[in-house]
Amino acid sequence: AAIWGWCGGHEEKECSRKLARAVRKKLTKDILPLVKGLKDFRWPPGCPFDPTNDKYLIFETHKIRKKSGSPSSNWECGICHKQFKTEAYLDAHFDRKHANFSGSADVCLADYCELFDLCHEAADKPRKAK
Repeated sequence: AAIWGWCGGHEEKECSRKLARAVRKKLTKDILPLVKGLKDFRWPPGCPFDPTNDKYLIFETHKIRKKSGSPSSNWECGICHKQFKTEAYLDAHFDRKHANFSGSADVCLADYCELFDLCHEAADKPRKAK
């Protein structure tokens, strides 16, 4: 019941795809099965946990992971079919080339990492200096 208190506005900042992925995974495992079992359930308007509001969900569903051991590219963009060596490069491609693909979905699930005690576990690692 306490989760419904989080169904409101939230501070907007840069959104970590990695952290959003971790929160989405937790939601998918722990929350969504509970609400799917409720008859006539509807998410409160604007609730960030409604999958239709997740700004990165559409991109996650358009990621194609190739067989491991592939010599060059392990990831493919399901929108334009461009190939990538890493998931991070594919994420950057989505940001550059398909940013408007998510439509009106604008919730960054990473903003809710504290609720799921995930902020310290999945935070983006800083890049190594060259």
